Amino acid sequence: MKHALCATRFAPAGDAPLPDYLFKPPPGAKTLEPGVLALARLLHRHHGDTLAHSWRVAGLTIFLYARLLPSGQRKVPLHDLHSAALLHDIGKVGISTELLNAPRALSDEERVTMRDHASHGGRLLFTLRGPLRALASLVAITHHEGWNGQGYPAGSAGGALPLHCQVAAMMDVFDALASPRAYKPGWSLKCLVGLFSEESGKQFDPRLIARMAPLWTSLHAEHRRLYEQTSRG
Repeated sequence: MKHALCATRFAPAGDAPLPDYLFKPPPGAKTLEPGVLALARLLHRHHGDTLAHSWRVAGLTIFLYARLLPSGQRKVPLHDLHSAALLHDIGKVGISTELLNAPRALSDEERVTMRDHASHGGRLLFTLRGPLRALASLVAITHHEGWNGQGYPAGSAGGALPLHCQVAAMMDVFDALASPRAYKPGWSLKCLVGLFSEESGKQFDPRLIARMAPLWTSLHAEHRRLYEQTSRG
C-alpha cells in the first residue's frame, strides 16, 4: 500500500507534482485537509507564483495573529486561519495567466476583471464543507478591503472586519512588497515599515499598526524564511 502522503502529493498523470512546502506547515498550522489541498492543487496548476505567494501570506498571517493575541483571546484557531489565508487568492483561477503575468499597467477593464477575484474566490470557497467554509470565504472576500472604506469589493470600513481578516489583508500587502519579482527587488524592512506607517488610518487600522511596532523585525525574518522555502519548491 502506498504511503498516504505519497498518494496525495502528486496530481493525476500529466500534472506537475505539488511543491514540497505544502507538506511542511509552519508552527500553529496542521497538515492541509483534502479539500484545501485540492484547491491548492487547482491554484498551483493555474498559476504557481500565486500559490507560493498565498503560502507566504498564510504563514505570515498566523505568525502575526499569534503574537497579537494570546490563545485564549483568538476567535479562530491558527490552523484554520492558515488554511483560509492559503486560499485567499483562489479566485484568480478565473483570471487568465496572460493577465496575471502582465508586465504593464492594466487597462480599466482589466482592473475590473482582476478585482473580481476576491468575490469569485469567496463564492468558490463555499464549496468547502465544515466550519472552514465561512472563514475561508470571508478572508477571500475581504482581503482587499481597507480601514477607510476605499477597498473592494464592498468598501467595508472601520471596525467592520474581524482582526484575523485585517491581519490576512495586511500580510497580503506585506508579501507583495517584500518579495522580489522579475520587475522589482523586494522592499527593505525600513521601506515596509514606512509604507505601513503612512497607510495607518487609511488602508490599515491605526491601532493594529501601533501594536505591530515591536514585531516588524521578527515578521520580516519570518517572511525571509517563507520566501526561501517557496523558492526551493
